[in-house]
This record gives sequence, structure tokens and C-alpha cells, in this order.
Amino acid sequence: MWHNFGEAVLKELAGHSPCWAKAGPPLQDGKRAQATRERRHQIHDLLSKGVGLLECARRLNLALNTVRRYAAVVPTVASSRLVQVASALA
Repeated sequence: MWHNFGEAVLKELAGHSPCWAKAGPPLQDGKRAQATRERRHQIHDLLSKGVGLLECARRLNLALNTVRRYAAVVPTVASSRLVQVASALA
């Protein structure tokens, strides 16, 4: 019984995965999330001005890998506001 239930859940999740991929994970709204958004915007602002990754890391006092990680994330309109994803099971 549990095996069939597990397979049914996986099948349902796989069917709705394109919907969830478009929306992305729901964003948090708190002090840490706000600091992360501000840091990402600072990094992308510097990069748009032509500043290199290493210089961004030096100016913002961050590790180079941290700057690379934030630089790899493309800023979107949805990242600046809280996105609510409706549950498929509701």
C-alpha cells in the first residue's frame, strides 16, 4: 500500500514540476533574507558597472566564492517580492 502511495505522489509531483520550476521556491521574508537580497543587489550593481569579481569581493569584504555564487543568480522581478506558490495537494 505505501509503495503505491509513494509512486502516486512521485507521479503527481513530476506532473507539476514545470509549474513549480517557473515560480521558483517561495522566498523568505526576514532579516537574513533581506540582507541576502541587499548583498545580491550590491554585487550585481558593481558587476553592471564593470567591476570584476575579485574587486567586488574586496569592496564588499566577502569571499570570492560568495561573490561568484551571488553573481551566478540572475536578478528577477520575482526575487524582490514574496512569491506564494499554491499547493497542488490542496
